[in-house]
Amino acid sequence: MAYRSYLELALRGDRPGVRNLVDKLRKAGYTPERIALEIVGPALVEVGDRWMRNELSVADEHLVSAISERVLAETFLDLAMPPPDSPLVMLASVHSEAHRIGQMILEGLFLQAGFQVNALGSQVPTPDLLAMVKRLRPQVIGLSVTMSYHVPAAAQAVALLREVTSAKLLVGGAIFKELPELAEPIGADWVGSDSLEAVRFARENASRIPTADR
Repeated sequence: MAYRSYLELALRGDRPGVRNLVDKLRKAGYTPERIALEIVGPALVEVGDRWMRNELSVADEHLVSAISERVLAETFLDLAMPPPDSPLVMLASVHSEAHRIGQMILEGLFLQAGFQVNALGSQVPTPDLLAMVKRLRPQVIGLSVTMSYHVPAAAQAVALLREVTSAKLLVGGAIFKELPELAEPIGADWVGSDSLEAVRFARENASRIPTADR
């Protein structure tokens, strides 16, 4: 599988090798979406699994993450910016969540789908997120979590966001594929692990969301 080749190059810190592989994939017809979802995403899932089995170190995970962030930035770099009146999506990781790669993938997919996107990155304090939401009034808000112990923070953020905005609230992360029972108590409009499904949900609902706060 191509993602395994990508992962082995990244684990060796072989940035030129990673770039050459990604260039070959593009020439073979891989779209930015496929590079994100079929190469970078699975590679990072495997890194997490191998870290949990003590086969990789935190340093290994950080190395692959840093290389993957650059790959994603370059992959989605040439996407056309959506019109200024396009629906606005705001993305953030909850205050206890240090990872942001899933958020970067979703940012690219939303841009590709014609949304404006403000991505706030990792470990966003909830009070700061609420203030930003009230100021910019997004129509869709996406929160990222990776581990089960981040779920309570996501649920708390969703409850507080309900008090200040009528935006559709999405919560995503690989943990919901492994433990789907964690989704319902969060109280978001959409919870899951499939980035394309998240974008599809937003496309089907964004036009019906008022832009003003409650």
